[in-house]
Amino acid sequence: MLRSERFWDRLEEASDLEEAQLHRQSLVEIVGCRRVLIEQHCGVKAYSREKIIVRMKYGDLHICGDCLEFGRMSREQLIIRGEIVSVTLQRR
Repeated sequence: MLRSERFWDRLEEASDLEEAQLHRQSLVEIVGCRRVLIEQHCGVKAYSREKIIVRMKYGDLHICGDCLEFGRMSREQLIIRGEIVSVTLQRR
């Protein structure tokens, strides 16, 4: 079982939401100050070594820091690595 599948199972058990509702929602997980995991994103709007803007269903996620880079990028999941200074959601 993949790590993300275990996460969804634990989250479903801890909440009153059904699994189908959870899988449609975006997930942002910040790991310390070195990594940000984003699931169910809508693409990258802009990027540089200091700032990455990721489109979400409900707005834009701004990740600011130093030496930012993409660790993994797929249609479902995006991992950003570097020295994370701030993560901000700008709602539409």
